[in-house]
Amino acid sequence: MYRKQLTAYGERSRQQVYETLWDFVHNTPVNEALASDDMLMQALAIVDARVGKRRLAQLDPEELHPLCGYLLLLRRGQTASLSPSQYAHARHTSVAATQAV
Repeated sequence: MYRKQLTAYGERSRQQVYETLWDFVHNTPVNEALASDDMLMQALAIVDARVGKRRLAQLDPEELHPLCGYLLLLRRGQTASLSPSQYAHARHTSVAATQAV
């Protein structure tokens, strides 16, 4: 009953994580994983070595889950001074400012 709500929030059972990992490694092309609504699948695709610099440059961190956006910036080498919590706070403030306008 609450599985979808917890998954949307980012909570997963161990079995769900294993299933996602297995699916990523054996069944899902990288481009499909990048376009996935599944945060874990996106994160795995972003850190995958098969995703090159040009493909990373095409991705917008604001359109991704905050964790995936941070991992994307890490892969690009753009987060030297930001911790994950600082990134999340900065992202939340910019989204709130955009919605207020």
